[in-house]
Amino acid sequence: MATNQPAVARVEAGRVLPALPFIERWMLATGSTLTLPLGVGLKRLSARAKSQLARQATQPPDPWARLSEKRRRGLDTAVEARYLRSMRIPKRSRQSVETLQAEVQMIGVDDLFLDRLSQATATMNVRDMHFDSLVAVAVTNWDDLDRGYITSRIREIELQNPILGSAMRLLQRRCARRVRDLRARQRATDLRSR
Repeated sequence: MATNQPAVARVEAGRVLPALPFIERWMLATGSTLTLPLGVGLKRLSARAKSQLARQATQPPDPWARLSEKRRRGLDTAVEARYLRSMRIPKRSRQSVETLQAEVQMIGVDDLFLDRLSQATATMNVRDMHFDSLVAVAVTNWDDLDRGYITSRIREIELQNPILGSAMRLLQRRCARRVRDLRARQRATDLRSR
């Protein structure tokens, strides 16, 4: 599955909500499927509901249910059933599980940048993970960022919350400086390698 056991244990315990690539690897490794309902009228998930969803998504498939499916397809399941009984693997009781629904919001890279910028203002430290995340978004999308939109949104925020707006403006300048430095170093490395 290309992941370590502690990471799997954290997901199984519901302590973290796995990312889609992790869920995809899990589904391929266990042979199970996952359906994510998307649509109108969906609600936001609480932390408890997210945890429940993570446990449901990563729960190993029920071997007895798999036997039932094989029987429906006309396959012989006697040997496998004997094995499951000898290993004392219990049959899972069928219980109705409330369908969890979530609100999915698609945001553009400019709004992602603004979100990371706002998070980075919590510490105002250019050496923490929030600032690094901001720089990562900026570096990977530098040519696609709509700086006019970003500046106008920061102005709007500044009107509502002057302290947050000025902090965002300051960190935006620091981020731009860091991105320019990183891009210049990359160009220099590229020129040297030619």
